Amino acid sequence: MALLCVFTACAAGAQRGGPGVRASRAVEVGDGFVIFEGAYLPPPYAVAWARPAVVVNGLEVLPARQMQLGPRPFARSDEERAWPGRHLEHVANHLRGGGLIICRAGEPAVLASPGRAMTILDILIGDDSNEVKVQDLVAVKGVSMTADQWARLVERFEAPVELSQRLDHWKARQAELAFVEVETAAPSRAILSMMTLAGFALAVWALGTLLTCRPPLRLDGVDTRTPGPWNRQVVRLVVVIVVLSVHDLACTLFAHDLGSLWELNPLATPLLAHGPSVVAFKLSLTAGAAIVFLVARAHRLAQVGSWWMGVVYTILILRWTTYNSVFMA
Repeated sequence: MALLCVFTACAAGAQRGGPGVRASRAVEVGDGFVIFEGAYLPPPYAVAWARPAVVVNGLEVLPARQMQLGPRPFARSDEERAWPGRHLEHVANHLRGGGLIICRAGEPAVLASPGRAMTILDILIGDDSNEVKVQDLVAVKGVSMTADQWARLVERFEAPVELSQRLDHWKARQAELAFVEVETAAPSRAILSMMTLAGFALAVWALGTLLTCRPPLRLDGVDTRTPGPWNRQVVRLVVVIVVLSVHDLACTLFAHDLGSLWELNPLATPLLAHGPSVVAFKLSLTAGAAIVFLVARAHRLAQVGSWWMGVVYTILILRWTTYNSVFMA
């Protein structure tokens, strides 16, 4: 079952758009800021892949030569070996987070983080002289633009009223989010601490169970030895699988609520937007696997399969424990 999920995820990722497709379906984004050829582009932004670049509202913002494309899985020809889907998602996520894109036709795009974007836009719409603006922009760290490039941008840039209103709205929203984060920081940290401690305890318990429930070496047929101990071992392993699966579900939902989770499984990504759907999906898969193992517990294949499934979930819980420990630091 686990191998089936992994294969499905890989196959779904491999079917994403490639350079053989002239244009992909646009992803509409309502946040972020784009400056093209010195002019501010108002949202919404339609982000798409149009060979050979990522385009926003039909304008090339990420040329092909700026993309460091790796090999695409399951590519059948040289034309399909580039995999631009992740670049499209990167640009869309950058805008969703309130980032800024500064671009010119035929030149590499500059992506500024939300914090730097606020600083840059405040300088651009300010009342200072162009010389002062250029000096202030050059002083902004982490933005790969020269003084001449900043000077050309300042000379051509015109700040519409809409941009000032969007900046004010964005700052107000960020201040509100910061207040909410302060209000929820203590409870979230307490929950994270409990989940981390629970992960340690569950990992130790699962490892102990795996060491005492060694599976048979052969997979064929029904176990002809005394069935009691082996049947009880499968039951113990099923209990481990169910408990660890519930803990994995809790960690997933908690990390998603905090915004620190980037789900790679294409089957689970649409479900994360609706909590009850994720819970029903996860519990249904776990219950189905548990029932199969319990019904077939006299067979060697079920005994070996339940043991290895316990190993997989133990590794997963150790990974969650490490992940949560990093956020606690």
